[in-house]
Amino acid sequence: ALSAKLSDAERARTDDEKRLVEEKTKVAALISEAEKKLALQMEKFEEERLRMNKEKERAAAERSEAQRKAAEADAARIKAEKDAEAFETLLSEQKLKQEKWMEEQRR
Repeated sequence: ALSAKLSDAERARTDDEKRLVEEKTKVAALISEAEKKLALQMEKFEEERLRMNKEKERAAAERSEAQRKAAEADAARIKAEKDAEAFETLLSEQKLKQEKWMEEQRR
């Protein structure tokens, strides 16, 4: 009887150990699956971060190009205004010379 009780206890302990190993295997599989999902998500986040950085760089380059073009346009406008002023001055001088010449011709 004692031997049967020991055998039952041994069998129960062995069954408990088997269940424990099965549970540990399930937990390890769950952890492994979670780690795979996390790694995949981290990879997606990194791809998105790189894409956003490229987008920021492109936008910054476009902004810089637009600012350069605006500065060029502004410089061209200023030059055109100066050229127009110089032309107006030249026309005024020519008009004065012409008036002076016509007055001299009347004398």
